[in-house]
Amino acid sequence: MTPFSSVNLSGAQLVLFLDAILSFGCSDCAFIGLWPFKGLFHAWMYKKHAPYNWQTHTMMAWFDVGCIGLLTTNIFAYLKFTESTSVEAFELVYTTNFIMHLLWGVHNLHLFLCNFYQKGSKEEWRRSYVILCWSLFGACGSGAFRNYYSLKYGPDDSVTKITWVVEWISLGIIMGDLFYFLLKEHGHAPYWEGEINRNNNMYPSSELLGIDSDMHGFMIETVRLISFIY
Repeated sequence: MTPFSSVNLSGAQLVLFLDAILSFGCSDCAFIGLWPFKGLFHAWMYKKHAPYNWQTHTMMAWFDVGCIGLLTTNIFAYLKFTESTSVEAFELVYTTNFIMHLLWGVHNLHLFLCNFYQKGSKEEWRRSYVILCWSLFGACGSGAFRNYYSLKYGPDDSVTKITWVVEWISLGIIMGDLFYFLLKEHGHAPYWEGEINRNNNMYPSSELLGIDSDMHGFMIETVRLISFIY
């Protein structure tokens, strides 16, 4: 049978395609919180200075592993599933996406609401609408609803396309805000060059993570170039 990826998008293949794009966005967002970008995610999302360290890297790495697992599942399903694939296989993919995006959406909505009580603290969001776009009222919510509906009633193009619009508007706002931060707010240099207190001694973040300042500059310029291209 013909793989879904080689035919016009509709029905289950459209759901799988959108799931793959959404999980790619989730994985990329977590990835910029890892050591190659040392502090980009945190500088972008949070208003106050909070130096990047190995504890921060550990938490974001755990998160990204889950995102990559979901991304792998969705890409495999989109490329390999055919009309002869079992119903249970589709239901497994729908269920996994529904549960993960539901939990992420609830968690991120909670973080958005918490911001009303965090003004002036180091937990204050730089622009809280970004995390809202990852919540139940944004990309994660639309993804959860699309997969729940497909699991319960089967894929419906009308429902899927509504979630498509909501999802890509949310992802567009998120990407636009990141590019604005990189290009107009001078990137995340304060985080890269910040110092971290470890064992009562001050170390440049570059020493802690084994990356010299030249590599810092190279990575910053690479990110800005990618932002310019897109």
